[in-house]
Amino acid sequence: MSIISARRFNLFQRYYFLVVVVLLRILLQSLLLLKAAKFLNTDESTVGTMAIDILEHNKHPFYIYWQVYNGAASLRAHLIALVMFFIGITPYAVKLICLFLDICIMIITYKFTAKWFSQRVAKLTILLYIVTPPLVMHSITSLISLWHLSEDQSEG
Repeated sequence: MSIISARRFNLFQRYYFLVVVVLLRILLQSLLLLKAAKFLNTDESTVGTMAIDILEHNKHPFYIYWQVYNGAASLRAHLIALVMFFIGITPYAVKLICLFLDICIMIITYKFTAKWFSQRVAKLTILLYIVTPPLVMHSITSLISLWHLSEDQSEG
């Protein structure tokens, strides 16, 4: 085996777990996205409104509306505006950016933990990341949204 193919195999072996976990996360979050993207919570709708203002009125807020802090919401609104430019103004754009940022955080966490601790600790960290608050909170939000969806369908 040549040195190049040995390195490729080593990279594949090193990141196989991460790739599988990220793909699994994307699959699960996409299923939740398809079911619950119709509904946005208050922060998501505010950031979505900011994104629409960026697109339609060329306003570029520095903070979230009605607050003089939370500049991260402005960054998220700009990313959502970029997605809305391509797929249109839909709640899916807001949820897609949340999924994208979640995957980025997973990858950064894995790389940081693997560098400063070990591959084993990095794998454990990613597993804990998946089953703790981010997924739990998203699942609760999705369940509430699904509950509202079932109420809407039973009324009409």
